[in-house]
Amino acid sequence: MKKKTMNIAAVVFTSAFCLLPSAFLHGQTYINENFNAGSIPNSWTVTTAGCFNSGLAIQWVGTTNGWRGQGLTSSLDNTEFAIVDIVGSPTGICPPDEYLTSPVFNATAATTLLLEFDHFAYPVGTAEVEVFDGSSWVVVASFVSTTGGWMAPDKQSINIAPYKNATMQIRFRYQDAGWYDWFWAVDNIWVAATSPTAVNETSSSDGMEVYPNPTTGKIQVIGNQYSVIGLEVYNVMGEKVYQSLVNSHLSLATPPMTNAPMTIDLSSQPDGIYFIHIKTDNGNIVKKLIIQK
Repeated sequence: MKKKTMNIAAVVFTSAFCLLPSAFLHGQTYINENFNAGSIPNSWTVTTAGCFNSGLAIQWVGTTNGWRGQGLTSSLDNTEFAIVDIVGSPTGICPPDEYLTSPVFNATAATTLLLEFDHFAYPVGTAEVEVFDGSSWVVVASFVSTTGGWMAPDKQSINIAPYKNATMQIRFRYQDAGWYDWFWAVDNIWVAATSPTAVNETSSSDGMEVYPNPTTGKIQVIGNQYSVIGLEVYNVMGEKVYQSLVNSHLSLATPPMTNAPMTIDLSSQPDGIYFIHIKTDNGNIVKKLIIQK
């Protein structure tokens, strides 16, 4: 297949999206994978070029107790993740070219489509994110230098709506320039769309409440089923406008939050549509928020 290359560093939404009424902005999730089970799910495909060094196959795997078993402080969010780790020395027989490919999903009904993931790239070669557009693989992100860190991952939000089709897939490709001891760690892969379905965004059916919505700026977030680890707020251009770090009383060691709201003040932000990315002990939840003053 012919591969087309585009440089897309951040999610970009059209101005028409900003004008959509709230009833037409309910998100449908296609992929939500956090690799917390410590393995690559059977629905995902791992493809290796067959490179070996010292009897070890280089390929995408799920972690056990963090990077190289050193503990979950050597992770992206204190949980397990997926990684391709170039084990060995420059004496290997061939440079790896490794793929981690998502299940196929039909995104033809989507009006917008967002790919999001956390990662720590420590490449000598190239770490690429590709989208299958129905006929070709398209590069939507590329990393050639260190990006992110342990417990401080780089979060990517990419608009992939231009490539929506009935046999869509996402894949993470790592090409090493030679045999060096570097890696690419990926976690919390999320693909969601919008559809013309009315929804009350304050609903707690997903275990999370955000209210009031619409708001003039101040909102409360309540976790009814899961513990909230932290959250970020993005505008429709993919720009992060707010971030709340892990609070001690919201750590993974605590029971789920019940009737313990977090108050967020977004009064300084202009009117418009925003997306609240809530990290919980059971994965990520995204809520749409409308600011109207």
